[in-house]
Amino acid sequence: MIGVLTPSFVHPDDVEPVTELLRAQLEGLPARSPLYADLFAEHGISAAALSGLADLRAFPFTTKQMLRDSQQAAPPLGRHAGVAMSEVVRVHASTGTTGRPSWVGVTRRDAAAWTDMVARAFTTMGTRREDVVLHGAGLTLFVGGLPIRDALERIGATVVPIGTGGAATRVSSGSRRSSSAANRAAGNRRSARMSSRSGVRRSPKASATRTWRRCCSARHPAARACGSPAAGT
Repeated sequence: MIGVLTPSFVHPDDVEPVTELLRAQLEGLPARSPLYADLFAEHGISAAALSGLADLRAFPFTTKQMLRDSQQAAPPLGRHAGVAMSEVVRVHASTGTTGRPSWVGVTRRDAAAWTDMVARAFTTMGTRREDVVLHGAGLTLFVGGLPIRDALERIGATVVPIGTGGAATRVSSGSRRSSSAANRAAGNRRSARMSSRSGVRRSPKASATRTWRRCCSARHPAARACGSPAAGT
């Protein structure tokens, strides 16, 4: 945290607004989260101690093991959760590569902000309404599934959620059948962009159904996010 929130990362004009947002979050956190109420009390600190970003040094770190222990003590979201389960509209989970998977509750406001940020990333990478995107990640607990779909739909691109099973067959079938539902939905769209190991590629002179390539590789669904900010937002 300390290494990220440095003057080189936060623009001078944004330092005060960022500080105010952090202070507001810290002020309400102990009342919403039993874990942070205990942690702040243990270290004798409160939001009043944050007068500038440099003061973050005085606040305790949260480790991944603390989150695991928190969720084991109070499943499913843990003692660190800052909202009631009734406020959660979606749940995601980590892969558990280094231990027990961690659950993440997403509120409606979280989901909207997440969609905006991912849409901005995709737009920056060139995704537009005219694009047909093959989404090769599963729409499961994986954070590269639903959030990416939501962002692409926010931009207005045509999303083909082929997932991770039988993708090659579906792509081949979609390319051969000009009367398929996917082809009709694509209409006269003339380009499709795909993120692959060699980068983003386009084929503007070919029909979308003949130029489909994987946007999010089934092997590396998160490593090649098909980029984009909300066009028109």
